[in-house]
Amino acid sequence: MALQLCRKANSPMALRFIGIDPNTNGGNCPGVWIDDVKEEVLFQGWKPDAETEAACAENSPLPSSEVSSAFPTA
Repeated sequence: MALQLCRKANSPMALRFIGIDPNTNGGNCPGVWIDDVKEEVLFQGWKPDAETEAACAENSPLPSSEVSSAFPTA
Protein backbone atom coordinates (compact mmCIF):
# COMPACT_ATOMS: atom_id res chain seq x y z
CA MET A 1 0.00 0.00 0.00
CA ALA A 2 1.53 3.28 -1.15
CA LEU A 3 0.66 6.33 0.91
CA GLN A 4 0.92 9.81 -0.54
CA LEU A 5 0.92 12.68 1.92
CA CYS A 6 -0.64 15.93 0.75
CA ARG A 7 -1.43 19.23 2.42
CA LYS A 8 -4.49 21.31 1.74
CA ALA A 9 -5.76 24.12 3.94
CA ASN A 10 -3.06 23.29 6.54
CA SER A 11 -4.49 19.87 7.30
CA PRO A 12 -2.70 16.59 6.54
CA MET A 13 -4.39 14.26 4.08
CA ALA A 14 -3.33 10.64 3.58
CA LEU A 15 -4.32 9.49 0.11
CA ARG A 16 -4.13 5.88 -1.02
CA PHE A 17 -4.20 5.49 -4.79
CA ILE A 18 -6.64 2.73 -5.82
CA GLY A 19 -6.42 2.79 -9.58
CA ILE A 20 -6.80 4.48 -12.93
CA ASP A 21 -8.62 3.53 -16.12
CA PRO A 22 -6.14 1.26 -17.95
CA ASN A 23 -7.38 2.70 -21.24
CA THR A 24 -6.62 6.29 -20.26
CA ASN A 25 -4.68 8.35 -22.74
CA GLY A 26 -1.66 9.93 -21.08
CA GLY A 27 -1.99 8.57 -17.54
CA ASN A 28 -4.64 10.97 -16.27
CA CYS A 29 -8.28 10.39 -15.35
CA PRO A 30 -10.39 8.69 -14.39
CA GLY A 31 -8.78 7.77 -11.09
CA VAL A 32 -9.83 6.72 -7.59
CA TRP A 33 -8.22 7.35 -4.18
CA ILE A 34 -9.10 6.58 -0.57
CA ASP A 35 -8.47 9.19 2.12
CA ASP A 36 -7.83 7.02 5.17
CA VAL A 37 -7.77 10.01 7.53
CA LYS A 38 -11.10 11.53 6.49
CA GLU A 39 -12.57 8.13 5.53
CA GLU A 40 -13.61 9.39 2.08
CA VAL A 41 -13.44 8.12 -1.48
CA LEU A 42 -12.12 10.59 -4.07
CA PHE A 43 -12.84 10.38 -7.78
CA GLN A 44 -11.18 12.12 -10.70
CA GLY A 45 -13.15 12.13 -13.92
CA TRP A 46 -14.04 14.19 -16.95
CA LYS A 47 -16.09 17.35 -16.52
CA PRO A 48 -19.56 16.79 -17.98
CA ASP A 49 -20.86 19.20 -20.59
CA ALA A 50 -23.26 21.96 -19.51
CA GLU A 51 -26.33 20.06 -20.74
CA THR A 52 -25.45 16.99 -18.67
CA GLU A 53 -24.74 19.09 -15.56
CA ALA A 54 -28.08 20.87 -15.97
CA ALA A 55 -29.91 17.54 -16.25
CA CYS A 56 -28.19 16.27 -13.09
CA ALA A 57 -29.06 19.51 -11.26
CA GLU A 58 -32.75 18.80 -11.82
CA ASN A 59 -32.45 15.97 -9.27
CA SER A 60 -29.55 17.20 -7.15
CA PRO A 61 -28.55 20.88 -7.37
CA LEU A 62 -24.77 21.34 -7.39
CA PRO A 63 -23.50 23.81 -4.78
CA SER A 64 -20.24 25.69 -5.42
CA SER A 65 -18.43 23.40 -2.95
CA GLU A 66 -19.11 20.29 -5.07
CA VAL A 67 -18.24 19.03 -8.55
CA SER A 68 -19.68 16.42 -10.86
CA SER A 69 -17.50 13.99 -12.83
CA ALA A 70 -18.15 11.64 -15.72
CA PHE A 71 -16.72 8.12 -15.88
CA PRO A 72 -16.74 5.70 -18.82
CA THR A 73 -18.98 2.65 -18.47
CA ALA A 74 -16.85 0.54 -20.77
